[in-house]
Amino acid sequence: MAIDFPATTGQATDGSYTHTASGITWAWDGTTWKAQGVTNSYTLPTASATVLGGVKVGTGLNINAGTGVLTATGGGGGGATALDGLSDVTINTPTTNQVLKYDGSEWTNQADAGGGAGTPTITWTLTAPNAPNDYTFSGDGFPTSQTDPTLYLIRGQTYKFVNNTGGHPFRIQSTGATAGGGTQYNSGVTNNDAGNGVTLTFVVPMDAPDTLYYQCTSHIGMFGTITVLSQGSSSPSRQTFSQQTSSIAAGSPDDITITAFKTFALLKIETSDAAWVTLYKDSTSRSADSGRNETTDPLPGSGVLAEVITTGAQTVPITPGVFGWNDDATPAASIYAKVVNKSTSTQQITVTITAVKLEG
Repeated sequence: MAIDFPATTGQATDGSYTHTASGITWAWDGTTWKAQGVTNSYTLPTASATVLGGVKVGTGLNINAGTGVLTATGGGGGGATALDGLSDVTINTPTTNQVLKYDGSEWTNQADAGGGAGTPTITWTLTAPNAPNDYTFSGDGFPTSQTDPTLYLIRGQTYKFVNNTGGHPFRIQSTGATAGGGTQYNSGVTNNDAGNGVTLTFVVPMDAPDTLYYQCTSHIGMFGTITVLSQGSSSPSRQTFSQQTSSIAAGSPDDITITAFKTFALLKIETSDAAWVTLYKDSTSRSADSGRNETTDPLPGSGVLAEVITTGAQTVPITPGVFGWNDDATPAASIYAKVVNKSTSTQQITVTITAVKLEG
């Protein structure tokens, strides 16, 4: 029940100024209107959009009798108290700078693709028409598609790898080509080992190493190098590049191709087991040199860039330093190598070179 009280400005405050409504007389005491001679109680109707009245105070609500302040306690009657407690939110191992995104059925935590860390975003699509030998890349920065290219990533930026290969799980790793895949590199990576139809997102950390690799976890041939740069960097730094042979018997050779640079300064060659390793400017030179034994020096102009003989797991410094280059009709970032197993048993030998880029 609403009462339309009259104005009280200038009126007496001794209770003599009164107002009667609905049979009840009210007296003004200078502060409030007080009902006179009322001993029965009155229950306000429940308030609604059309009815003036009171509200019910239920579980979790409290009205302070002294101040009249309404407060709420508890978790809303048993509702969600954490973000992933909501029925349409799924949170999986959240990391710094991720955001919530709606995928059509639920909200999930994903890398921030815009306006935050790691922007701008570069997107590449992976296919595999040459499987099990190569990934084929297309998208930003590739006027035409390329197979197993060396990728140049910048710290702090975001890269998306859309796997449309029909299979061939895509891994970013810290070690070279390895059967079953090398050691996962997971810092800043969402959906590592991305399968068909899955997008791997890589927000490159500021402390990422200079060299990483990508590989299909099912096929060692689907492999490439990731060179990590800093924004505004002007001078190249030394980097390592690795490739593993097939299983080769003692005394037998195997041909491998190390993905690095078109032109480079060669600083070191490392082997995981005893081996005779020869690097060439092209595959034709490698084929022509197949009959030479290790005690015979290569002839000038034969296409041999460098060679070492190791007695086990060993790193050989190349002193003085050697310039190497790829001499294909269309120069590529490929170093052709022959590896002869000099151990006493069958081995898969990993060859790692340390080099400085002179030409991409």
